Amino acid sequence: HGTLELLSGELALRNPTTNAGTYLVREGATLQFQTTSRRDPTLLTPTASVTGAGTVVVQSSSSDEWISEGTLDIGTLVITNRPAHLLGSSRITNLVQSGSLRASDDTRILGTWTWLGGSLDSGRIRHLGVGQTRGAYIATLAEGTVLENAGTLRFFNRTGTTGFTPNAVLRLGGILRNLPGGLLLIDTNGIVVRASNNTQGAIENEGTLRTSLPLTVRVPIRNSGLL
Repeated sequence: HGTLELLSGELALRNPTTNAGTYLVREGATLQFQTTSRRDPTLLTPTASVTGAGTVVVQSSSSDEWISEGTLDIGTLVITNRPAHLLGSSRITNLVQSGSLRASDDTRILGTWTWLGGSLDSGRIRHLGVGQTRGAYIATLAEGTVLENAGTLRFFNRTGTTGFTPNAVLRLGGILRNLPGGLLLIDTNGIVVRASNNTQGAIENEGTLRTSLPLTVRVPIRNSGLL
């Protein structure tokens, strides 16, 4: 129930724990959460908070779970291949994601979002900054999930500086909603937008949806903006 303040360097918490206190991660510091058992996940209770301009890393080589029911207001959140559940209020300046994310309806990405892989599995996530996703079969928006873009969100399949992954797929079982003033870019060849696990989602464009090279879309596009 106390406060842990991390001023600099790295601190790794490697055992499953239940936390009701406060973590304050200062700019330049990194706090890592690592657990070893899905049956006993790391849990931040509703009274817990993780705040500061530093970095929080949710990292594991297995399917361990990290569950935050409290308040998250952090500079950078890094999610690797383990499931992360943001069930409380979450304000993330920068998000780097290659694992699965389940979020509440009160989740905001304020700055840069680098979506390298994994899935968005639930909730309503609002993206307000600049984001990108790249690679083959890496982006999945599950049924019941709403991703709202009010910034700039770019899907592309460039690998490195010159090469391309020719079979990149954006799998939509939920709703990808581009809000007024938002810019949604799908701007390289080879990307296919299709249903996810036989669940057909949709693209709802109220802002600007822009493509460049050939694109295949197999879900409905509901356009009231600029296409």
